[in-house]
Amino acid sequence: MSAVTLILTACSDDSATPASNAASASATTSTQDADSTIKRITAPPTTTAAAETTSGKDLHGAALYLQTCHDTLEYFDAVRELADLVGEPFDSKEAADGLLELARTGGEELLQDLEASGDLDVPAPDPNEPTWEEIPKADRTEVERAIYAAADGHC
Repeated sequence: MSAVTLILTACSDDSATPASNAASASATTSTQDADSTIKRITAPPTTTAAAETTSGKDLHGAALYLQTCHDTLEYFDAVRELADLVGEPFDSKEAADGLLELARTGGEELLQDLEASGDLDVPAPDPNEPTWEEIPKADRTEVERAIYAAADGHC
């Protein structure tokens, strides 16, 4: 899975993707209540990002910035909501740093951990997706700006 796929997967909105995008994943967390029952909380599912008429590969400049910022803002809102449900703090700056680190490294270690845990179905990497280094520098800059703008709560 490439860096772009990781960012777009993490930041995608299911309603903005065609039904043919069946690759989805969700994280689960268990919490224990005072009455000793365990509740299973499922994170919002994510899919690879591709609008019905435009894919992430087609976006550049301001369009890439806006799409990434809005998708990341929605992603952070969902993660913040999940953190609130389990009583954990959410630091959007830390989340932005982590998201960009995944993009830069390709998330290989994370993918191996997910596969080993058996908790999530991990799709095979798409050999047609560019790595972070293969993305034009101007587009990488727009993605970084957009993610940090979303972390600040504005696009």
